[in-house]
Amino acid sequence: MVLVIGIFATVFAWLYLINRKAQKVKQFNIVYVAERPSRPETTHFAYNFFAPYRKALGFLVAPGITNFWDAISDGAHAIADKIRSIYNGNEQTYLARILAFVVIVYILINGGF
Repeated sequence: MVLVIGIFATVFAWLYLINRKAQKVKQFNIVYVAERPSRPETTHFAYNFFAPYRKALGFLVAPGITNFWDAISDGAHAIADKIRSIYNGNEQTYLARILAFVVIVYILINGGF
């Protein structure tokens, strides 16, 4: 353990003494091979990150496609709301629906009374 601490302390002291002249670099204060970037946008890799995807697949987000999927989503929500309204927490209603289901299946299987 003493050996590990000694190696760490030696390397830390050496790096500390060598890097006395180092200055802190803030965001957008970077350089490319000692040259400033031509535009501030090029200083961050995420600037306009999805541009190639937008160029290739931009037609999928046109207003018509967006309206289509909005309509599908609204329809799914309406159907889910109707199904949710069936389950209201009243056990007597559930029992009546189960009984009606059994009677209807019995009638369909036996072809009538």
